Amino acid sequence: MATTSGQQRSFAQKLNRAQPAADVRRQVAHQVSHTSSGGSRSGSLSRRDSDRSLSSRVSIPVTDVVDAPDFEHVISQCDFTTEGELVKQLAEFPQDDIEVTRIPRPRRTVHPAIPKSGTDTDPLVRDCIRSYTSDWSVVNRRYLKFSSQLPSDRDEITRRLLQTLPLRTFECDKLQELQSDDMADIKIHMKHMSIHLDNTPRNSWASNMMDLENAEADPMLPHLLEPMADNEMNQHNEDQRHYDRHPEIFSLYPPADEEEAVERRSQADSPREHFGYRILVKCPQLTLDLDIEPKFAVMALYDAKEKKKISENFHFDLNSDELRLMLKGHIPYPDLSTQSRAAIFSVTYPSNDIYLVVKLEKVLQQGDINEVAEPYMKDSEQVKNRDKLRSSAQYYCERLGCYRMPFAWAAINLLQVVEDASQTGSQDRENGNTTHTPPVSDQARRGSLTTNTPGDCSSLRRGRESSSSLGQTSTGRRNSTDVGVRRSGSDKRMSYCRDDEPVNLTSFRRMVITVSSFFKQESDKLSDEDLFKFLQDLKRPSSVIKKLKSIPGILKLDITPCPENPPYCLTPELQQVFPYPDPRGRPVREILEFPQRDVYTPHSTYRNLLYVYPTNINLTNRPGSARNIAVRIQFMEGEEDCATLPVIYGRSNCPEFAREGYTMVTYHSKNPDFTDEFKIKLPPHMNDHQHHLLFTFFHISCNRNKDNTPLETPIGYTWLPLMKEGRLVTGEFLLPVSMEKLPSNYSRLPPSVNLPSVKWLDAHKGLFSVRLEAATTIHTLDPHLDKFLFMCSDLKRARQLLQKSHGQNMDQSLAGDLIDSIKSLNKCEAVHLVHFLPLVLDKLIILLVRPPVINGTVISCGQPSFEAISDIVNKLNNLTDCARDHNARNTLLQSYSQYMWTSPNIELAHLLVATPTTPTGAMPGNPRHSMLPMVTNNRYSTLMRPTSLPIRDSRTMSCSNPDIATPTCTTPTTPTPTDQMSPVFDGRGVNIIPPNKQSPVYMKQELAKNNSGGGTGGGLLSPRATKKLVHEELCLQWVVSSGLVREVSLCHSWFFFDLITKSMAQYLAVSGRLDTPRKTRFSENFTNDILSLVSGIISDILNKAVRDPTFSQKLNTCLAFFLNDLMSLMDRGFVLDLVKEYCKQILCKVETVSDNSKLHLFKIDFLRIVCSHEHYVPLNLPCAVSHKTPPSSNSPSITSSNSQGSFLSGFTTIAEKNAIGDLTTEFREQHFLTGLVLSQLSLCLETSYPSVQCQAINMVMNLLASHDTDPRYRYAEIKSHVAALYLPVISIIIDTLSQLHMCTDDIRDREDSPSRLPSVVSADRLHTVSESHSDTVVVEQRIDPSVVMAIAGSSVFGSTGSPEQSSTADTSLIEEQCRSAAMLSADATKNLLICLLWVLKNVDTDLLQRWWLDVPSYKLLQLLDVLDVCVSCFEYRGKKRLSVRSLRKAVDIKARLAEAIMGSEGARNDMMRRRGQSPSTTTGHSNTPPTDKVPSLHSASSQDRLRWRKEQMSWRHSIDLQDRPKYEADQLALLEGNLSTEATLIVLDTLELVVGVAMATDQQTTLSNVMRVILHALAAQNSVCALENVFNTQRGLVQKFPHLLFEEETELCADLCLRLLSHCGSCISTIRAQSSASLYFLMRQNFEIGNNFARVKMQVTMSLSKLVGTNQDYNEQFLRQSLKTILQYAQEDLELQTTTFPAQVCDLVYNLHMILSDTVKMREFQEDPEMLLDLMHRVAKGYQNSPDLRLTWLQNMAGRHIERGHHAEA
Repeated sequence: MATTSGQQRSFAQKLNRAQPAADVRRQVAHQVSHTSSGGSRSGSLSRRDSDRSLSSRVSIPVTDVVDAPDFEHVISQCDFTTEGELVKQLAEFPQDDIEVTRIPRPRRTVHPAIPKSGTDTDPLVRDCIRSYTSDWSVVNRRYLKFSSQLPSDRDEITRRLLQTLPLRTFECDKLQELQSDDMADIKIHMKHMSIHLDNTPRNSWASNMMDLENAEADPMLPHLLEPMADNEMNQHNEDQRHYDRHPEIFSLYPPADEEEAVERRSQADSPREHFGYRILVKCPQLTLDLDIEPKFAVMALYDAKEKKKISENFHFDLNSDELRLMLKGHIPYPDLSTQSRAAIFSVTYPSNDIYLVVKLEKVLQQGDINEVAEPYMKDSEQVKNRDKLRSSAQYYCERLGCYRMPFAWAAINLLQVVEDASQTGSQDRENGNTTHTPPVSDQARRGSLTTNTPGDCSSLRRGRESSSSLGQTSTGRRNSTDVGVRRSGSDKRMSYCRDDEPVNLTSFRRMVITVSSFFKQESDKLSDEDLFKFLQDLKRPSSVIKKLKSIPGILKLDITPCPENPPYCLTPELQQVFPYPDPRGRPVREILEFPQRDVYTPHSTYRNLLYVYPTNINLTNRPGSARNIAVRIQFMEGEEDCATLPVIYGRSNCPEFAREGYTMVTYHSKNPDFTDEFKIKLPPHMNDHQHHLLFTFFHISCNRNKDNTPLETPIGYTWLPLMKEGRLVTGEFLLPVSMEKLPSNYSRLPPSVNLPSVKWLDAHKGLFSVRLEAATTIHTLDPHLDKFLFMCSDLKRARQLLQKSHGQNMDQSLAGDLIDSIKSLNKCEAVHLVHFLPLVLDKLIILLVRPPVINGTVISCGQPSFEAISDIVNKLNNLTDCARDHNARNTLLQSYSQYMWTSPNIELAHLLVATPTTPTGAMPGNPRHSMLPMVTNNRYSTLMRPTSLPIRDSRTMSCSNPDIATPTCTTPTTPTPTDQMSPVFDGRGVNIIPPNKQSPVYMKQELAKNNSGGGTGGGLLSPRATKKLVHEELCLQWVVSSGLVREVSLCHSWFFFDLITKSMAQYLAVSGRLDTPRKTRFSENFTNDILSLVSGIISDILNKAVRDPTFSQKLNTCLAFFLNDLMSLMDRGFVLDLVKEYCKQILCKVETVSDNSKLHLFKIDFLRIVCSHEHYVPLNLPCAVSHKTPPSSNSPSITSSNSQGSFLSGFTTIAEKNAIGDLTTEFREQHFLTGLVLSQLSLCLETSYPSVQCQAINMVMNLLASHDTDPRYRYAEIKSHVAALYLPVISIIIDTLSQLHMCTDDIRDREDSPSRLPSVVSADRLHTVSESHSDTVVVEQRIDPSVVMAIAGSSVFGSTGSPEQSSTADTSLIEEQCRSAAMLSADATKNLLICLLWVLKNVDTDLLQRWWLDVPSYKLLQLLDVLDVCVSCFEYRGKKRLSVRSLRKAVDIKARLAEAIMGSEGARNDMMRRRGQSPSTTTGHSNTPPTDKVPSLHSASSQDRLRWRKEQMSWRHSIDLQDRPKYEADQLALLEGNLSTEATLIVLDTLELVVGVAMATDQQTTLSNVMRVILHALAAQNSVCALENVFNTQRGLVQKFPHLLFEEETELCADLCLRLLSHCGSCISTIRAQSSASLYFLMRQNFEIGNNFARVKMQVTMSLSKLVGTNQDYNEQFLRQSLKTILQYAQEDLELQTTTFPAQVCDLVYNLHMILSDTVKMREFQEDPEMLLDLMHRVAKGYQNSPDLRLTWLQNMAGRHIERGHHAEA
């Protein structure tokens, strides 16, 4: 909004009074350059000044936000036909950027797991089946993989990179290798080669000549002595520098910490059926010692602590064919599915109390269990009446073969087996398996395999979910031990056992367990409660267990982790699972799990099972014979005998389904307990009056003498209806028993009704207890959820039910009931809500956009539906058991929005393109997709207006007024719904508009409003209810929401944003608008709503930034992701305007708060997410040029101080202006997002918050790293365009020179410095601390005023003179700004400089030269200062230091992981705040950069980071260091060595450009400082490759500018001689060869100037003295080889053979050799005064050409004589 000067904001006025330091520096620098430049130089500067003054009319400070470009207009005006394809892709989005695809839902089973009939009668069942079988609609951003939002596989990238990187050789590593045993041999050899004064006369030149002649020279450079022109030499050096260079410097740089990557947005896992840890149990053998009759086994898992059965029963039959024939009269045929001998158990919550219980049953026979089991407990050889027993068994099998009785049982501690397998697996490796048999004494005492030590589970290790599980999404409830562990759907789940010991159920070794005895079943202890008591006693010594009798036998169990895709597998519903190669193969059964606690996973497949558990019957008061009681269970669809359905699953070796099932019989017991489990396949549709369970109680006659007695005698009846008011009944029931047959129509009433015609036992008391448990994905088991789904799925039936009770008010009551059912969803249990989450959300969204029509009246469900969606999302996010990603997004909702949800306006079968890939779980050649019913066409048909209801005066009952005025961005407050709507509500809040507005004009207006949304709505005259677009209605409801609903929706805004963007993408794909201009894609009303929504959210972020920073931070992140998504869908200029509005509002807020660090961090996170778009580079218009004014846009624009037309009228390429590398207004307008990022970087670097500085630097570094590794920009031509976007980074870093982490030369001289030699550069020079110093305590230092003035107009290296015209006020202002800015840490400095190196490496060199030709000389000097800092920052540190750093990093990771597991992050922060420390290192905005987040083990900072003071436990560190593999340190050294080499080569490339600029502008001071940077590079620890190129550059500089060393800067010559001489003593031959060549070339150049090289002689001699005097480990043998090489150069230099130069070189070399030998010899005679003084005299005599050094040595000799009292000699 345009404002007058009188109405200027206070924020803008403050900015005018106090400009940022960068602007102040530019003004001061401009004054300095304007006053100090003259001649021809002043002309160019004056022209540049005039250009700047010309543009100052529209210049906008860096602290303000410029106008965003009208992107669509600009890009439409650009003509890219003349450009190449490489450049064209920088400017345009790809045509196939967005695609909406249909993904066929994966299916595990061979055939669809849906019922063949009965699904069409119940609408709810039909909706559920459609929800489980319909395909998924997925919106793909095809190029998202190039974005930084997706985490890259850094380990794989590094692995491939290490295979291609060249091995760089460093002298420090070479010296470390030589310090081994071989070094002793070298020293012995050197001692023999050294000069012995005893054998040679003093002043013996012959000895020197002999040693030099015997020395071996290094290879000579081939072209050193050949004349070479400057251009040819420059080209040769450039070719050498670019040889074998790595193109991506950021791939060598340590990656940023993933915790700081706020732009990471993990992709949701596709919905899958839930599985826990899957364990395969095979049963190869089951025999008893007395094997005379069939025995039947049943296996299940029990949790002894929770006292719950956690799996269904698995029945298996291992009888021989002979024994199986004994039952042929009772088993008509065995189905293959019942002949399984292997089962797959699933365990979601492992614990030490889980037991695998195996129960044995036998055929019923006369006698108690004790009597029947007596022969089995004896030794089989001692059984005398075996034939009699076999005959008796044959009789009972023929007569009572269909009845069973309990016999024996055994229990195995499942996790103890895993522990044993883990322990014995390390010892027994022969056969790959382990057999475990308990001791004989243990067998006799306990009779079952249990833990050898009660409760022993100490060695269990943490386990992850098996890859074979198709449901790896962790949604189960977590224990208290892992509350702090963040688990996502993509991560495999971690589980913990109860006593905090993690378990491993995925990778234990195969184990064959042999159970050699069974516990005899006690007839009075058959219940599950008795079993749980026994299991508890198994873990501790108990007399109860000792009293149990055992039955000898053999049971072998083969237990292994389940493979990924086991063949021949059957689901619990007996459906075949892929792969199933042969239908005749013996199957493996998947056993359904009953988890101990709720599992929060949505249903994904059809399942409708009922488990019936009869527990007890009490017939003690029934007269007559009622002792051997068996209960028959039948599933009835009516009361006739033919109404019995065959839906009861068979057990083992029998038909697959049966019409009836019998419980086991306890002999002579009128009050028996039952442990049977009956599994029933429920039909898809059931009603209240037909479907029930019929229980018939029989007395079974077991007496052999009464053959005429009937086998079964009915003694009672009862029933249990399965449906009540349309809901499935479950739970425990106590039913009365009828003594007579039930009357007709009994099923219409529950047994609780005392029917007078029924003869009840015990006066209608409850006598039979039974428990029903359902495993169903059709029945919700929640009354509120049932009511809602019933109202939504069958409004027609609900209307018929209400018509009887409400009469004329039926429509009003039906609408009210529908609204009440929506509002009551917040009362649903969370677990049931999660199970039916996709279906519930689908229904609510349909109600939101397609309200139902009742009798011609549209029910307004929009607002209640939006509130219900908000409540559901809030409830799910508050569940601690549901997994979340690192952005705190619920993975269930994320999976729903990404995969399962499809806009109601979309019909997948016709409008979406099917993906050609084979889905997960599909077998090749399987036509399973054709088997899937195409249900997507009518997926939402149940919520449309019923066709039977006539349309009479159809009225739209919208919950919001479409005439709501859209607020602009300048007024972010959103009007409340009460201000904008005036509906008519009934008593329950149902919005029904009365039919009083039926004029044609009104209807036409309403129709126009309804049809404004892209032409898809039908309006009032449509034959069906108004169709709205989901994104439009969601956005509108969100805008008008208020109060708690708005708060909740904002807390979980990411979900609504995802729905909006997916709906937008689907709408564009369906309507064919993906190829249309973006300005016309969406309606104006929708863009206004988006504008209002974003403006309101920005206000909420800023208003709560101080009170609730966590809320603001999450909302800020969600908004950024939303705008990032909109970049791919909407008008990009409109979205950039939204970004601009955000930045403007947050800058206004920054000025009003004292501590604005969080606001800065909010903005950084926002920009980082927005700029993580995969097409970030085209969004910055790197190639767009336009001079035309665009036409007015239909899209709403955000007002600003400058109009769009005025912006485009001056829109030109930045390269055409003089200020190429400055952050000018033109630059920020054209490259909008980059301008925002770099402006934020410039502002943050001037703050006093280190965390803000680090985050801003990391933001830029993350962008550059993404560009560097992007394969789309791998070509140099494209990458140069991208690098040009970041050209102002150079200016920003130059302006920040005073804040870079620096230290003086004295600190560099310490022992831990990586440099081998001290620097001889003047002490006022500053160097950065290399990364090896990052663990030292940094002391904040005040900035010297001279340094402050150097920022404005002078160099750190040399003074260029400060202008006298500079005012004192300006100087004080600069000092004030510099003091307020915090100094950068060492790691922040390194991160900032790596950005500089990337720009310098990739930007076009011609562009740099054009820019630097116009900048003042002091800018180039400051650039050289920065390059000098780069040399130190990226200096190699050696493998030894890298190993220590890796150790420290590992220690810190362990500490942080311990904090996460223990959930102590909050407590730690509180403790640190109480101690006055800053916990910022553990927050999301840590000021510690990602490369070295590990503190020093001996520094104070380590005590801040490690909670339990682990740094004092030195033994941990030493163990870690010893156990660390050597290859890990080698990998780090390889990466850092290449990084250091690349950094040095980039510096050399830049120096060559600077030299070219200096030659063109005649800047002598610049050349001097170039030489100083080269000298620093020679002093640093560089690789052989880097040093070779440094030597080449040094020789080239000496050749082109010899006067630089020999006529002006004497200290440069001295420093160069020292560096060359030091490298002459290198242990690497290549370095010695290069340094010898450079030293000879230096002598030659000095001789050619003055016919002698006296200066070089003197400096080389003095350098040798310093070298051997300060370095105790100097190797004279290597230097002797270099001197021999110099002699060879002098001898083979044909051009100068006729001069005195060879002789002078020979004299100098011999003199140096003598000084070297004598100085080295002095170390051996420190205890011999006479010999020491004699050597000192020889050394002094060797310095005849250096009077100062000669005098110094003589004075030292005199001092020694005086100490000894020899005054005459002194």
